[in-house]
Amino acid sequence: MALVGLEPLMALVSPDLLMALVSPDPLMALVSPDPLMALVSPDPLMALVNPDPLMALVSPDLLMVLVSPDPLMALVSPDLLMALVSPDPLMALVSPDLLMALVSPDPLMALVSPDLLMALVSPDPLMALVSPDLLMALVSPDLLMALVSPDLLMALVSPDLLMALVSPDLLMALVSPDPLMALRWP
Repeated sequence: MALVGLEPLMALVSPDLLMALVSPDPLMALVSPDPLMALVSPDPLMALVNPDPLMALVSPDLLMVLVSPDPLMALVSPDLLMALVSPDPLMALVSPDLLMALVSPDPLMALVSPDLLMALVSPDPLMALVSPDLLMALVSPDLLMALVSPDLLMALVSPDLLMALVSPDLLMALVSPDPLMALRWP
């Protein structure tokens, strides 16, 4: 031990020969008894923030570790702002766009529609999937309406789902917005 680490404090903190070989810093041995951690990062502060050797290997940036302790996040996106906006590695993988992550933290939304306006109008991924039309989403944020009638005019004339279901005829909807009327007199 004396040959490996000349400092008596090191032997006091860690009786492990391997630890003394990897890091002669007693503080490191005190913070993390893992020789792998000391090998990956000789920074005791890094070991204090995140004792995961994988994290130190992926990102030696202390701020990144503080923002997101997930090694996958640091691997997918080394961008601190991205990690702050969305701690979800999938989001950073799907969309590296900070604005998109701010508008919709849902990775599915970014996957379905990379359009920021669409995400602003309707944060529902299903809406963007059913109707990628911004006007349709603006006219009726109701998924069922877009599903029943993808016609913007129909949605404008009658936002009533039952009307679009009973009669896809725009003139009928203009004459009578009552679905029951369209049902009685097609």
